[in-house]
Amino acid sequence: MYKNSRSGGREGGRSRRTVALALAAAATATGLAALAPAANAAPAGTPTGTTTGTSAGTSTATSTATGTSTAEAPATAVASTTVFGAVETWTRVARKHPNAGYWKSADALSVGQEGGSQGLSRSFLQLGTANLGAGQVAQATFRIANTGAGSCTAKPVELWSVDPFSANTTWNGQPAKRTKIATVTAAKGRPACAAGNLEFDVTALLKDAAATKRGSVTVGLYAADEGDTTAWKRFDAKAATLESTVTTPPTVSDPTTHPATACTGGLIGNTRISLSATAGGSAGGLTAEFRIFTEGGSGPLRTQSVSATRGASTTWSVPDEYLPDGRYTWDVRAVDEAGAASAWSPSCAFSVDRVRPSAPPVVSSVEYPNADQGQPEHTGTVRTPGTFTFADGGVEDLAEIVYWTYSDPRQRSVAPGAAAVLVPLRAGPETLQAYGVDKAGNRSDTTSYRFYVKRPAQPDAAGDLDGDGRRDLWTLAPDGRLQFRAGHGDGTFAAPTDGGVSLEPGSQLVTGGDWGEDGYNDLLVLTPRGSGAAPRLWSYPNTGLGGADALNRQELSVLDEANAHWADARQATSAGDIDGDGLSDLLIGEGGRLWLYTANGMGYLDWTAAPVEVGGADWTHTTVIAPGDTNGDGAADLWVRDDVGGDLFLVLGTAGADGRLDATSWGTAPRTKIGSGFTAAAYPHLGAAADLTGDAITDLSAVTADGRAVYFRGTTAGLDATPVVLG
Repeated sequence: MYKNSRSGGREGGRSRRTVALALAAAATATGLAALAPAANAAPAGTPTGTTTGTSAGTSTATSTATGTSTAEAPATAVASTTVFGAVETWTRVARKHPNAGYWKSADALSVGQEGGSQGLSRSFLQLGTANLGAGQVAQATFRIANTGAGSCTAKPVELWSVDPFSANTTWNGQPAKRTKIATVTAAKGRPACAAGNLEFDVTALLKDAAATKRGSVTVGLYAADEGDTTAWKRFDAKAATLESTVTTPPTVSDPTTHPATACTGGLIGNTRISLSATAGGSAGGLTAEFRIFTEGGSGPLRTQSVSATRGASTTWSVPDEYLPDGRYTWDVRAVDEAGAASAWSPSCAFSVDRVRPSAPPVVSSVEYPNADQGQPEHTGTVRTPGTFTFADGGVEDLAEIVYWTYSDPRQRSVAPGAAAVLVPLRAGPETLQAYGVDKAGNRSDTTSYRFYVKRPAQPDAAGDLDGDGRRDLWTLAPDGRLQFRAGHGDGTFAAPTDGGVSLEPGSQLVTGGDWGEDGYNDLLVLTPRGSGAAPRLWSYPNTGLGGADALNRQELSVLDEANAHWADARQATSAGDIDGDGLSDLLIGEGGRLWLYTANGMGYLDWTAAPVEVGGADWTHTTVIAPGDTNGDGAADLWVRDDVGGDLFLVLGTAGADGRLDATSWGTAPRTKIGSGFTAAAYPHLGAAADLTGDAITDLSAVTADGRAVYFRGTTAGLDATPVVLG
């Protein structure tokens, strides 16, 4: 556990976005015959002056929010924009004409008792509210130009919410009143009291429209006293506007605990804990306010305000000392620069356990016993499976035990008390390491279990790449990835598996015998000439199961640069154990010359002897393969391909005076044709020459020009020219 002195909070900027929406009449006037204006009515014109009425039952509650308060912040507007739209429709009804309709009439709307031919009228308007969107209505005003009046004495007119109306609306079929919204007492529209706007506070109506997501509202204008002939008024529907100040409150979403823990609760160990959420909605600056509570606590244990970027995750990295062992809940809200706040997010829970497991796991194995006191008398051999048991070391709340070995650093895990089967592939001392992880994710100390792996009694036979006694193959996929094909001993092979390394295009593969002196047949690779670089020769250790160990590859070299005949090499071939020292030797084709290097267990191929030139022949345009002793005379033989003509020849080796192969004899010995059709154009790479079918006759593997792996069956007369395609 550790401490961190960073603490405290800082107040971030706050913001509020407001949008004002205004809907103005813009429809083309249509309808029935015009109403005759009263003799003393003022002409309609540009509205001058405004009279404001009182709203029925509207108020705005405010409160002050702090970092620890649960009160909602005030919805204070800091900006507004007026957007003009259109009153959707309007009409009026007249009692003296009970069946007449005035749908979208070009004439003025009328309310009240005019007397004469007009009599009592009422007017109705449909106002669009779809532009309110998802905002909160802070203030809304309905304005309409009062263009005529019965007198200049202020008389009240009422605005009501009403049922919907239509083109069929008449006095006898007018919409019902619902709620009185506002009353305005004014006198406009006469020469002595010029026309002007009347304003009605419709905040409550539009709040409800926004909350219920209504696209429009319908209202009615009525004279307060419909019997008073001096109280009538006329209005210009086309000059009506609806202006709403809409606030977009902050929002908060995606509360998340890190390390990843379900919001319903989870256990976290001795690590830094972070809380995050996404703030949005409001314009301007935003702050995310976090609160942490202890389980059952009466108030916040800690609070923190963090400046937030709209739409991005905001994180509070909580100092460790704020969260000792225990159970906690937390929530968060967004606050804008005007102090308006979102609701608090749903509460998330988590528990903290900062105590590490008190002891490391205990490892044991029967097949590979502990070697702390030296190599045990009885211990396993490479490729022999061993069962390793992982005890919890007396720690009760372990969730898993993680383990790995020096030779295989991949981390794997088992349940406490369980066992895992490992197959050691390298001889010598080995170490298995393991640590326990408790349910909170805390790690124990690491235990080291040392054991010893014995070498195999005999090295793998030539061509056996996985130790099962059967001939296997390495091939290259078209993309240059090494593939291992396990042989079944009957000419069939298992599906290719990944060989663990990617090689340059044009690289030659050589199953090069045991270059690492671990009993495994290793991979030799001759890289191609390219971009001015000379070919290079590499030895890749066999993992023991047919893979190539790229991390521990070794470049083969010489002490004397004059002996580096692969600097211009076109081919490398394993020659088998030519000199009988138990080490695999190597043939290098350099232009028209062929060189034999006898291995010495070192990385320098001329450490004990210089290479021997196989003279007496021109090796240009040939590919050399070493099939071993094909006639049983004790001397290794060669197969030589004419790269252009495609014929394959047998060249018998001859023993020298010392009874060992005289490599120079290959250059002068006669060549016996044993096959045809093997041109370099058709088969750019010839691979291993070995008994792949189990009939004691040597076969030949190859790769076609289109990248397919094939082999040719050996017969008593030579090689069958029909390739067998490897799956």
